[in-house]
Amino acid sequence: MALEQAKARLRLALVGRHFVESNGLAGRPFVGDVWEAFAIDADEHMSYVLEAQSRRWNLGADELHQQGSRALWEASRAIALEAKRPGDPALTGKYLVIATRDGYDAARLAVKEMRDAIAKVLGYPFFAAIPNRDFLIAWSEDYAFSDEFADKVREDFERQGYPISPLVYRVDRDDIQAARVTASSP
Repeated sequence: MALEQAKARLRLALVGRHFVESNGLAGRPFVGDVWEAFAIDADEHMSYVLEAQSRRWNLGADELHQQGSRALWEASRAIALEAKRPGDPALTGKYLVIATRDGYDAARLAVKEMRDAIAKVLGYPFFAAIPNRDFLIAWSEDYAFSDEFADKVREDFERQGYPISPLVYRVDRDDIQAARVTASSP
């Protein structure tokens, strides 16, 4: 595919480092062993950008990130970010879920504008998890059930298709790091 055709359909995708390396994909580190890869979106599927393809296009990972991030943000602007609260009014915090199942839900965490939009609902810092490509969950720092979410994230990572990470991440305005969340299961 020619670069001009691909640019409009270029999206970020989050995958494990091993997936990038073993498939010769163009990519760059995101956080820990989670890497950004780049996909060309089509109606029913996505195809990853190979390292050789990015060299032919003369685009490095930073430029692919900029293009893919911009396009994914444009495709994401209409997603309603609605906070949910614990059922018991005495409990604190709130959370939200992004699960459009378009293949890029987890990758939205790599888009600065999306993180800022989530922070408008939850505040900075917030916690987020991306157990598989079709799911992003985020919750406020004071959310009452963060330990239970950590357990569920690990379970989803082990059971769902397209796994990305069993970890929980702390998201600050300019930084994302693995968080120390105590999960109740071993």
